[in-house]
Amino acid sequence: MMLKPFDLKTVTLIAKQYPTNGHSPFLVLTEDFERYVLKPPLNSIDKTAIVREFICNQLLSIWQIKTPQAASLCLSDDLLTSDFVKRNKSLQQNSTFFGSLYEPNSIDLQIFFGASSKVSQRKIANIADLLDIALFDIWVENEDRKPTNNNIILKPVNRSFQVLPIDNALTFSSMSFESLNPDYVSFSDNDSILYSPLGLSAIRLAKKNRNWVQLAQERFYLCILDTERNFQQICDYLPTNYSLSSQEAASLKSFLFNPKRNKKVFEQFKYIVSTAK
Repeated sequence: MMLKPFDLKTVTLIAKQYPTNGHSPFLVLTEDFERYVLKPPLNSIDKTAIVREFICNQLLSIWQIKTPQAASLCLSDDLLTSDFVKRNKSLQQNSTFFGSLYEPNSIDLQIFFGASSKVSQRKIANIADLLDIALFDIWVENEDRKPTNNNIILKPVNRSFQVLPIDNALTFSSMSFESLNPDYVSFSDNDSILYSPLGLSAIRLAKKNRNWVQLAQERFYLCILDTERNFQQICDYLPTNYSLSSQEAASLKSFLFNPKRNKKVFEQFKYIVSTAK
């Protein structure tokens, strides 16, 4: 898997802000006329949340889980002196931001399944990816993707939809990287995306193959191996003001590639799949 550095793009227009209970991102236009969703840190001590976004974007790429293209965004000189930016502290406190490519006509998974139906579920082109996303979430201890808050959008592709996970700011148990403990797996079973209607459909589909558990396990360890091979590159490609210290990088590496922990991760995944109804 070939990783590449994040493109640095200059924002020339801020179209609107999405009010949320979290980072309240902005829809922006870059100098090359592309639209991105810009996520700023909440405050000066929230930098780690943005680092997690950059890291997880690369991890998802290695796992071959589709997600919106990411970039490092900076504001144009005109925007930096604008009244709008002056009124928004989150935009003043940083020189670069995490941006994910805006997916026009995408639909929030929860809205799509407000009235769940088998007909709707058959329109999902990559429903099996829900299993990979669920396992990934346990591995990175994602606290924010759950049946009641999917953080998944559906991208229209031809006559079907493609599942795209978004928002990874609350991964790694929302802890500092130095505080990560490789001896434990801190993930609530009931928070798994597999308890959603689409997740249950993904489980039923997977169980049609008697060897699916073995195949899932083989894929899991191959993804871990590929990630470990690319770990230094992941760190090197972080934007300068979001780089990891040597201690942070060492702690994260120990956490992600601990054999005993990863065995527990997959055991928890199997338990969730076997009990989800």
